[in-house]
Amino acid sequence: MRVETEVTLTYRDDRGKIIRIDKAWGCDPTLQRWTHIGCVPVGARYKKEARTRQPLPIDRHKNYSPRDTAALLDISYDSAIRRMVKMKGCVDLGTKEKRYKRGKRMLRILGSDLLEYLRNHPA
Repeated sequence: MRVETEVTLTYRDDRGKIIRIDKAWGCDPTLQRWTHIGCVPVGARYKKEARTRQPLPIDRHKNYSPRDTAALLDISYDSAIRRMVKMKGCVDLGTKEKRYKRGKRMLRILGSDLLEYLRNHPA
């Protein structure tokens, strides 16, 4: 009788972020000895889970920041800022540039406008 088994150990830090994933597998019937022990890259498991993840719900009455928009569109923070500037309904609540101070952006978009953007621009 041949028994194939696999054990996955996930190590996390205090905040819950995955640090390392160890795998051990083998075909020893007594399970006393592992034939293969190795470390799996963390990114591979994260990407696989991200592909099967359900899309986040969008509230029509909530204002979304670039961070939230990046998570909803599954793009980087900088890409979210570039796209938000072009979106209809995006509001800049930041400060203007003054003589010795740089202006700052604080972009917000309403959930209904974000849904309309997603409807008109399929992924």
